[in-house]
Amino acid sequence: MSRMESGENMINVVQLYRLARAYELPISWFFEEFDEPPDERERIRAILQKEPGAWSAASCDEREAGLLAIWRALPDDEHRRRLLNLMELLVHARP
Repeated sequence: MSRMESGENMINVVQLYRLARAYELPISWFFEEFDEPPDERERIRAILQKEPGAWSAASCDEREAGLLAIWRALPDDEHRRRLLNLMELLVHARP
């Protein structure tokens, strides 16, 4: 636990959910003292306020970088395979 608290080990959403359940806490409990920098909040607000499909090339680069960061954070090849399968399903389900 201390390695997670210090940021030495990262925790994924599923692990966070399981910890919250084990300790009978709402997930929001883990974020009560978290305060992100104001510029990060503004960046997120700006992205969320854009119409779908209206993203600029810069935000596309940000999304690609975010996707790569998620990919690298996956714990193993099995998770990467599952993510690729899900992405393929989404591409083929497109209207």
